Amino acid sequence: MSVETLEDLDWCLVQLEKMHTHRSVSDMATTKFKRILSRELNQFSETGSSASEVSEYINSTFLDKHKEDQLPSETDANEYHVTHVTSSDGARLSGSSSSSNNNNQEFEYMNINKILQHASDWSFDIFRLADVTNDRPLLILTSYLFQKHNLLKALNISSTLLHNFINSVEQNYNRKNPYHNNIHAADVLQTIYFLTQTPSIKDSLTDMDLIATFVAAAIHDVDHPGVTNQYLVNSELDLAILYNDRSVLENHHLAVGFTILKDRGVNIFRNIPSAVYRSVRRMIIDMVLATDMSMHLKLVADLKTTLETQKVIVADAKASKSASSPQPTLLSSSSSSSSVHTIHADSDNGVKKLTLENLEVKKQVFQNLIHCADLGNPCKPLPIYQTWVERVMKEFFNQGDMEKQQGLDVSPMCNRDMISVEKAQVGFIDYIALPLWEAWDELVSNQCQEALDNLLFNRDWYDAEEKAKQNNQIS
Repeated sequence: MSVETLEDLDWCLVQLEKMHTHRSVSDMATTKFKRILSRELNQFSETGSSASEVSEYINSTFLDKHKEDQLPSETDANEYHVTHVTSSDGARLSGSSSSSNNNNQEFEYMNINKILQHASDWSFDIFRLADVTNDRPLLILTSYLFQKHNLLKALNISSTLLHNFINSVEQNYNRKNPYHNNIHAADVLQTIYFLTQTPSIKDSLTDMDLIATFVAAAIHDVDHPGVTNQYLVNSELDLAILYNDRSVLENHHLAVGFTILKDRGVNIFRNIPSAVYRSVRRMIIDMVLATDMSMHLKLVADLKTTLETQKVIVADAKASKSASSPQPTLLSSSSSSSSVHTIHADSDNGVKKLTLENLEVKKQVFQNLIHCADLGNPCKPLPIYQTWVERVMKEFFNQGDMEKQQGLDVSPMCNRDMISVEKAQVGFIDYIALPLWEAWDELVSNQCQEALDNLLFNRDWYDAEEKAKQNNQIS
């Protein structure tokens, strides 16, 4: 990173204690980070045509182009009541069958149990689970996690009802998609499960927190059409019109998920108080909307703002030495208009345990939680990452082929004749994945070291592959 960039980052941190404005500190940080990233990407794009394509993709996907930086309100997000929701291709949603449990037969139960025992391992191979479950990894993994954490009791439901719900969700994933399919949903679920079990967070979560998190992961890409938000907008398709070009797919995934839940035969929330359900629903909505990649910089900026503010508060507390009684570590802001709220973090053997009492802070943490899980592929062991890279590039190239056939401009990263897959991964890790995962690792007291080690190893591997390819072309 250049000296100029580091100076800009330092400027952002200085403003945390100096600025008094109606505009929140995190919003200012978001704007500044966007400018920094844009400048870095401009420099990166000058290294070749493929780099220019990668730069354009990151700019168009991860930088929100709308003036408003806030997530849509609950009304905008999903307070849209329907008697039914059609799938992305216009068909009715697939329903659940009362005989869904019969579909679970023929599974290799011994192999499944052995695999599921490692569900909390970072190196968990979701493709292996998909193989031994006859392509039902989401159903089996969700059922296992609900049973393991006694969440059926928390919801006062039977395992059959849970199976009916997850079966309906999994049926509504498009298995023809190379990437955005039920295996990806199960992968995000397993990754988010690992993250919830780290010591910094584990003891802070209630049963309903876990339930909301697991359901959000399960439905976050349901009925994905295999194309990007920008494609839907550019093509003026019905979904884009319905959601006014804003977080089109994410709103659709939520609408599909909650429409499935309207059927009493699959409604896992039917036995909990309405106030509790509204709270869980709100959390699910916030999390799924945060999987819109255009929210990336805001999420990272908010998280970094929180972390740096904590450092300022701790440093001031140590300098003043005026504590008359033991004080908790506080995350706050010098400005009452700031969007950064208070968190208590008690130190236990060097591990800062987060107490998610403030709803805004809780929302921020959980949105980054699912965002990290959604961008967790580069942090997995190289063979798993390579499989995901092959799948996501195939889906991108399929979209590019359609755009060529339809006479549309080919979206960044979707032209199979122009992109270097290896260089794309290096750029993606350097500018998107690494800053996010470094911030998250700091939040959880460096408990994601394996993920970061994999990330850096994978980055170097793809960089070496790109250089070898360039050398072969020269020779």
